[in-house]
Amino acid sequence: SAEFSNEDIYSAASLARNIPPHCAPAREPREAYPLPTIITAPEKAALKGVKHKLSKAKGNIQSIQALRDSGGVQELVLHYLAASEAPNKETLLCLAYLHALLVLKKSRMSLSDKDIKALGLPEELVDCLLAKFAETRPDAPGAQPAEVPQKGDEREKSVGFNRPHEKRDLLLCYILLMCLYANEFEVDIAHLALEFQLQPKELAVYFSELGCVVSRTSMGVGNKARHRATLLKANSKGKSLEELLPDRRPRPKAAKR
Repeated sequence: SAEFSNEDIYSAASLARNIPPHCAPAREPREAYPLPTIITAPEKAALKGVKHKLSKAKGNIQSIQALRDSGGVQELVLHYLAASEAPNKETLLCLAYLHALLVLKKSRMSLSDKDIKALGLPEELVDCLLAKFAETRPDAPGAQPAEVPQKGDEREKSVGFNRPHEKRDLLLCYILLMCLYANEFEVDIAHLALEFQLQPKELAVYFSELGCVVSRTSMGVGNKARHRATLLKANSKGKSLEELLPDRRPRPKAAKR
């Protein structure tokens, strides 16, 4: 079943945009969502291991298949890695971050210390992700708002974390942005809808919230209609991100029963 219903998506809309840091006047995608503000320096440092794995496998079908067989890298990441003929350092960094985001997305809504260790991600990276996409459980002893700890600090063993709807909503926006970065800012919505068990129209709302233009194209066997999301490409007609961002998320039409 879909993680977010149409009503959930609409209810989450507010005047404060729940999307990654952005530069509203920008007319180029990398300026609209500057990567250093999306992937922080501590996160970048903690992603070196995964990035190295991806770098060694790039351009080699057998190596990519070996990563797939190992189960150590998320399938969506390998999909984009295989689709990229010569991924550069930026693309590899985005794919490494996408892997970490997907691991967190597929985790439990309420995370104990045991759950956090089971993520299999570097502790420094987990701390950063929890600060962005989780809240300390209010019933946990000594609960405090999630913060990135200073070097040498240790997380209290008894403190757990929740991932409320607004944080999961933000996490999905980050994931979609990384997909855009990994594929020249143009992605097939149907493929991602299958990945996230959402209806294409539901996912289109998230892309629109990021300032993407969602267009219908004919492609594939029998020219079957597909929907693609693009960020500040030719079909944006020279508009800035600010001009493309919606005032509010539109209420999706109710599905026919």
